[in-house]
Amino acid sequence: MSQSSLNRIKPFSATNIRSLTLKIKPSNLNSNLKVMARSVMAKLDNLWKVSPKVCKNVRIWAETQPPTIAQILYTKEVAPRTDRRPHPKTIELATPQVFLDSLSRRPIGRYLTQISNAKVIGNEGVIILPDGLYTEEPIKYDFLLQGLPEYYSAVRHLFLKRRTVKGNYFSLMQMWSTTHNYYHTLRDNVNRLYDALEYLPDDVIFLVPQKLKAWQYEILATLGIGKDRLLNFPKFEIWTIESLYFTPHGPTLEMGTTEAFEWGRQRFYDHHAIEPTPQTQTELIYISRALTSWRRIVNEAEVERLLASYGFTTYLTEKMNIGQQVELFSRAKVVVSATGAALANLMFAQEGTHVLEISTKESDPVLGDYYCEATWATCEDMGHHYSFFHGEAVDRPGNIRQDMYICLEKLERSIQNILGTLP
Repeated sequence: MSQSSLNRIKPFSATNIRSLTLKIKPSNLNSNLKVMARSVMAKLDNLWKVSPKVCKNVRIWAETQPPTIAQILYTKEVAPRTDRRPHPKTIELATPQVFLDSLSRRPIGRYLTQISNAKVIGNEGVIILPDGLYTEEPIKYDFLLQGLPEYYSAVRHLFLKRRTVKGNYFSLMQMWSTTHNYYHTLRDNVNRLYDALEYLPDDVIFLVPQKLKAWQYEILATLGIGKDRLLNFPKFEIWTIESLYFTPHGPTLEMGTTEAFEWGRQRFYDHHAIEPTPQTQTELIYISRALTSWRRIVNEAEVERLLASYGFTTYLTEKMNIGQQVELFSRAKVVVSATGAALANLMFAQEGTHVLEISTKESDPVLGDYYCEATWATCEDMGHHYSFFHGEAVDRPGNIRQDMYICLEKLERSIQNILGTLP
């Protein structure tokens, strides 16, 4: 930032900036003014940028702290994947390098730490350690953390309401927790809560974002956390917490999720009184994205006709409650779907389920490079058989996100390859 820009900032005290911004807080305005308020806040965020230091692994940090600052309550090492594991099956000429690279990633392991006087800030629950380091793990990747105003905006910190709270807390907030995304609500909470619950005190309060959906509360209740133990974190505040319990939320391929998924699957089976057997594993399932706003199949009528000729039934998971989705996937023999949140339900499928995922080879305009290796990792962890092929990205006028065209010949060859292996 230039010196002239800094000079323009100096006359505004922290009290004045905070007072001005609170007066235009979006929750107090109508929809038109909300847009204006967000624009003003964005300009303020970009006015004075900083780059705080980042902690990539809280466990390593905690090992250097005195017990009054941080304690490691448990650790569990996770075996890394190896290049001896089977590669995903595909009719494509080559497997994308991202799949092969993931085989060599070292898992970060599981651990639980208790931290004194850590701060929590913003919708994503960014955690600031007592020495000022920002934790990367709840946000998953450093580039995502560095893109948050809670990280880079010095101005924002001036106007957020500060509060010091007593007691024991555990944050369930993280990147995408405010988007009402089924995939991240289900998968990420199972990963974070598995084997941490037994170490947490009975009076611990779980921090969650504001405005959760009913089904999000249902997922948490099934995992053992009722509404009476939840607190919706105010997004315009920054809390200093007496005792914060922290477990990592690492990238999908680095967590070691087999035991966590098995635990989560059994919780949902028990909650919905489902007792699957190999004899009930009969469903040929096609998951449609017709009700979503992007990555829809532009030639879906043809796709459905082809799949129906092989015995597949089309399902719209948006029209199903959680119990119905658990029950359906517990009976899955083959699942065909474009990349999407509904594939989180593979957690509920019995071992040996065949999965055919369709994505695009092109880099996603928002999420970046080819990323459906996350589904492959889930299948590997759960004992499913994973296959994929590439559809063709289709641009949508006026929208950065894309739809997809599926080559019927590729689809039919892939289905025949899968069905040919079934008993």
